[in-house]
Amino acid sequence: MKVDLPSGAVLYRVVPVRSEIELRRALVAKDDRRLLALVDYDARQLPVDLAARLARGEVREVSSESRLRRRFQASWIHPDVQRLRPLCDALLTDVRGSLPAGAARLDPDAAWRLVLAARCELSTDAAFTLRRLLQHVATTAPTPRWIEWMRDNPELRAPFEAWIARAVDPIAPALWSAWEESKGPSVAALTFALGPLGARLVSDPVPRIAARAWVERVSPALAQRLGHDPAALTRWAECETPLRDALQVTHPRALDALLREADALLADAAREPELRAALSPSENLALAWDSAQRDLAAALDATLAAPGRERFVAAVAAFDRLKAHRNARSEQRAVDRARAALRLLGWMNARPTLDHLRTEGAPWQLATELARDYVHQGGFADLCRRQVRGSAEGPLGRALAAVEEAADRLRDDDDQRFAGSLRSWVEHGRRDDQVVPIEKALDHFAVPFLERGATRQLLVILLDGSAWANVVELLLDLEDRHHHGVMRWQPTRGTSTPFVAPVLAALPTVTQVSRAAFFEGRVPEPGDRPDTGNDPRRFAAHRGLRAQLPTGAPKLLLEPEVQLASGHASPEALALVRSEARVVAVVLNAIDDQLHGSRQVEVRYTADTIKPLLDLLGAAREAGRAVLFASDHGHVPGARLRSVNAARDEGGGRWRTLDEGAAPDEGERVFGGAGVWTPRKGQRLALRTRETEVRGSTSGDGQHGGATLAEVVAPAVLLVSDALSDDIELEARPLPRPGWWDLDWSARAPRVNPVTARPAAQPSLPLEPARAGRPSGGARDASGARRTADRARPRRARGGGLQDALRGAQAAPPGAGSADRGAAGAARGTALGGSRRARPPAAPGARREPLQRGVGDPQPGELPGALVRPGG
Repeated sequence: MKVDLPSGAVLYRVVPVRSEIELRRALVAKDDRRLLALVDYDARQLPVDLAARLARGEVREVSSESRLRRRFQASWIHPDVQRLRPLCDALLTDVRGSLPAGAARLDPDAAWRLVLAARCELSTDAAFTLRRLLQHVATTAPTPRWIEWMRDNPELRAPFEAWIARAVDPIAPALWSAWEESKGPSVAALTFALGPLGARLVSDPVPRIAARAWVERVSPALAQRLGHDPAALTRWAECETPLRDALQVTHPRALDALLREADALLADAAREPELRAALSPSENLALAWDSAQRDLAAALDATLAAPGRERFVAAVAAFDRLKAHRNARSEQRAVDRARAALRLLGWMNARPTLDHLRTEGAPWQLATELARDYVHQGGFADLCRRQVRGSAEGPLGRALAAVEEAADRLRDDDDQRFAGSLRSWVEHGRRDDQVVPIEKALDHFAVPFLERGATRQLLVILLDGSAWANVVELLLDLEDRHHHGVMRWQPTRGTSTPFVAPVLAALPTVTQVSRAAFFEGRVPEPGDRPDTGNDPRRFAAHRGLRAQLPTGAPKLLLEPEVQLASGHASPEALALVRSEARVVAVVLNAIDDQLHGSRQVEVRYTADTIKPLLDLLGAAREAGRAVLFASDHGHVPGARLRSVNAARDEGGGRWRTLDEGAAPDEGERVFGGAGVWTPRKGQRLALRTRETEVRGSTSGDGQHGGATLAEVVAPAVLLVSDALSDDIELEARPLPRPGWWDLDWSARAPRVNPVTARPAAQPSLPLEPARAGRPSGGARDASGARRTADRARPRRARGGGLQDALRGAQAAPPGAGSADRGAAGAARGTALGGSRRARPPAAPGARREPLQRGVGDPQPGELPGALVRPGG
């Protein structure tokens, strides 16, 4: 090293030495340069021979202040730091970090934090809070370097504890001492025992005494140092949620261990009612999870026994506690079942009895109104009935089973009444003024859609055998995760149809009959032998579609051409969807095939589980196609099916032929005449009217062929991608949900007006295309508020379904219904008004937000459109 001195430049040899021997070696080394020895040991008492060889005979010491200032680029070193030589030494020897950006002073806070990072693995990246201290003691074992350093330098203890108490919290020294005793995890576990008690630690002596006992059990020294300070325990308790959230991200396994230790610590508390009640709000403790289940079970039982808003609200509050608990993540099945049970209670309350139709209405109207209600809320209820099924173990399991049983009884009642009225509907020529016979489904949905724009293209996806419950589950998934929704424009039917019109399948509700009717536009005649292999020919010859396609026939692909061996969409199917043809169609057999599967496997019908679906929808989006999502018939679930001893006539599990003079069995209803297919002319059909019976084997996950709502009311709805077009009619909207789906007890189903004769044709209520200068969905006044169009107000009847469910399982006579225990109330229709515009196509990989309800969208519990009295 070259040093400029007043006498001139001098060249020095710099040698670091760590002992006297190294110093002697440096002094005797043969080198003409002067020696500058950097002594790194206590050389204040040198031997005389060495001192004689040093300039001025002494070792000159560089002050720790100078070294620290240079090491940390600090402008000032706090005197409290300089006075603690072991702290200065640790800063100079151990610390690899530096002062925070912009800091110019090395004060005690910076000094201790740097040493803690070096010797205790405590990061300096974030503020040192009580939560961070608890997180550290929970996840890091005491390090020997820290323990030995503090033991060898006892003068550091008091300054350190004074600093950590000031910097973190007055109880921090006690918690740190417990960590040094290797009790860190147990101390952190106490946080979850104290958390639910919160402010009660100050105001209530019972929780305070219990909390002190828990602390003393973990560490008597900690309890002694804390003293009897309830405020300190309260501050500690406030760390419960932030500590849990932090550990869930950084150390989930450590969190599990802490909660197990907290549960063990509180084992005795479960036997103390007052203490158990104080701990029950916890979102982490096992006893709180058990308490939430018991409370929810009691609330469900109370609502089922005596329905009412207050009881239902209490049940929802208990459910909120359950789903907020940490165990809800691992017990998602229990949470889903509980939510389904609450929704079913809401459905029972909102379900219309329609009893007035027995005396006021036409004999066929009960079937059409039950079908309309099934589309609006019955399919949602059937999805909930499937979701609520499960074990009846424990209080909650038994309560869920009770709700399930009550809902099943109401569905049986509706099915009996529906089947009785359905016969009249068939005998009256399969009337199409209130519902859509399946042979007219393409004329109702596809043809009007094509007529409204010469450039419109359509993909028809027929999901064979799909019930409304399956479609509800699938559409909600498409809406939430895949950005497809119900098309804003939907064709209406008659004068009082819901947003999505009900389609009634052909009888019997089997694929070869009802699918042929869908594609050809007519029900097969008795004696015909409908073959599904001829469906492409039937579709190509459909009269209504051919009128819209003068240059070519619509093309349909069946299962072998639609899928690869793996079950995914075939290149041929995707090429067809991307083609220039205006109307194309595919048949997916995923659900119908699954009905033959095992009941021990629970299949959720989503866009991911039906393999070809997402690729087909993606191809439709690329081609600018809307989608008609339909089924030929539904099915009853296999969960309740039992085998019945019935005559071995020609037919299937839920239908059979009936020779002249033969009588139906119990649970069957006879159908015949025009519009009903039979294997031979002159025959009649006996169809099952309850979802509990099947001829032959009960294996499999479902059956069809009968006359229940789930089998006859076939799904059909127009869908679009949320980025398909700027045409407001092609905007994607959320699927209308009944109000009880969002746990709204006040939702009511509409009461319909009786119809005694076929009404005059009524104008449909389609949305008009957006016009320049006119806001869609109704005009606005000067303040910008929407003015709703004057429409006739429907009357609503409060359903008495929940009361009816408690009467027992006695079978109702055909067409009979439960008593109407509710009073009529006012309701309002919601115009299909303007909403947000369709979004432009997103860039590849861009994230889209889920569909949201817009202004004028149907609100929970409301039917879009107006309900107008027929004939005026």
